[in-house]
Amino acid sequence: MPDIIKGNLRRTVLLLALPVVARMFLQMLVGVVDLAMVGQISPAAISAVGMGNQIFILSTAILNAFTVGTTAL
Repeated sequence: MPDIIKGNLRRTVLLLALPVVARMFLQMLVGVVDLAMVGQISPAAISAVGMGNQIFILSTAILNAFTVGTTAL
């Protein structure tokens, strides 16, 4: 198993962060596609999806905070 302290630390951190960045980008893309699809229905539907997305993002942020906190344990 390679020691991440030895070698280029910046490259190692970027490689570890890449999947997280990709997941965040894809999650944002799903939100955009949802809005584009619902946009065909009505403005009220767009508002509903936007409000639901805010609740989803808030719950995801809270769960991510717990994940980061428990990872250190």
